Amino acid sequence: MGLDTLDKRYDLVKEMIDEAFAFEESVANLEDDNDWGGAMTLLDDLAALEDMICAEEIFLSACDEMGEVRTRDRDEQEEMIGIFYMDGLNVFNQEVLLPRLKHALKTLNGWGFRTERGIEFQEKASKNLAALLKKYDGLYDV
Repeated sequence: MGLDTLDKRYDLVKEMIDEAFAFEESVANLEDDNDWGGAMTLLDDLAALEDMICAEEIFLSACDEMGEVRTRDRDEQEEMIGIFYMDGLNVFNQEVLLPRLKHALKTLNGWGFRTERGIEFQEKASKNLAALLKKYDGLYDV
């Protein structure tokens, strides 16, 4: 799955949330609740990532709307959009979104899933988080 658009990245996170819920339900009745705990921890991280991707969408939408505002000084408008887009979105990406992605990946990989299904779940989720991390790393750098 390509992650070039915001919608594709959002869809991947939603898909991961659905898979984590399904996995969590499938292991909820096991005596050893380690895999269940790992799924719940990942769900918390994915919910945060979903909110951050929604915030990213707000940033991009605001930039588009700022470009539609009529102004007498086009250079000043472009400078303001540049500050908002490049500085604001880049800082959000570098200081909020990427650290949360790194935390989610580190936590998931260090969890120690114990069942065969749990290990498969962890490997797939880890691969998807790594792909998101790779995509966001430098996405909005100037």
